[in-house]
Amino acid sequence: MSEPSVNWNRLYLLLILVLAGLIVLFYGITRYYS
Repeated sequence: MSEPSVNWNRLYLLLILVLAGLIVLFYGITRYYS
């Protein structure tokens, strides 16, 4: 039962990293164009 929880933790970590990257990208683009 510990393996699925580890996989879910990795999935959530990946999702958070992707979201953070998109936010940083969007912030950089808006700051560059403004």
